[in-house]
Amino acid sequence: QNPTNSSQSLGYLLYLPKDYKPADAPKPDAPKQEQTTLKKVNYVRRISAGGTFGFLALVPVGDGEFASATNVLSRKDETKSKGSPIGFGGVVQVALPRKFAVAGTYNIHASKLETTKNTIEGVDNPFTTIDERKITDVKENSSIKYRDFGILVRRYDKDHTKQGVRVFVEGGPTFRAVQSIRTTRTTTVAGDTKTDNKPIDKSVQNLTRGWTGGIGVQYNDDFGFRVVPEFRYTRWMDKTFNKDSYNSRKNQFEVILSITF
Repeated sequence: QNPTNSSQSLGYLLYLPKDYKPADAPKPDAPKQEQTTLKKVNYVRRISAGGTFGFLALVPVGDGEFASATNVLSRKDETKSKGSPIGFGGVVQVALPRKFAVAGTYNIHASKLETTKNTIEGVDNPFTTIDERKITDVKENSSIKYRDFGILVRRYDKDHTKQGVRVFVEGGPTFRAVQSIRTTRTTTVAGDTKTDNKPIDKSVQNLTRGWTGGIGVQYNDDFGFRVVPEFRYTRWMDKTFNKDSYNSRKNQFEVILSITF
């Protein structure tokens, strides 16, 4: 080492302030931490749709009888319901804030009716061997399709972003349309039989109105499907059929299973 350089360095150190501290070496920049934002999952989707399968406790038209009699006319009608309690349809739901949602429902039910009508006109003369009365026998077989539309407001017991099974209550107006009535009728008068296909008459020509309330449960699976069993009660304000032995029910109880996505 050069003695001249060593003495110069020593002299330099003698003139430094007592509180002098050598500067720290620059530290390498710390790696930036990536900010991760957890995205909330909607377990009640903003818009969901699917199919429904329904089972009615009682078919829309029940059994009925009608009878009337005077001195010259007697009549007796009897209707037996042969309808199926099974129906199907669809549902579309739109999520609303604060645990609410609105669902549009559509269900189809079909039923069959068997009706017999016996009418006796006139008076039988007991002093003759023939029956002077006019006897008419009618047999009707009808198939009917009911289309029910509902707008139901639902309230869940959990927020839409909270995980788990959730229960909801629902309620709203329901409307029924009957657009498909097929009837086969045979009429026998004094041994002469005729056949026609005139549909039976409705008591309400337009939509039948009603109010529906229900309760249901929503289950979520790992594939994005929702399984929703529910129970609904509908009180109809009008009767679609309300004449003679035709008697539509005003109270409707239904179990529905929906699969939505």
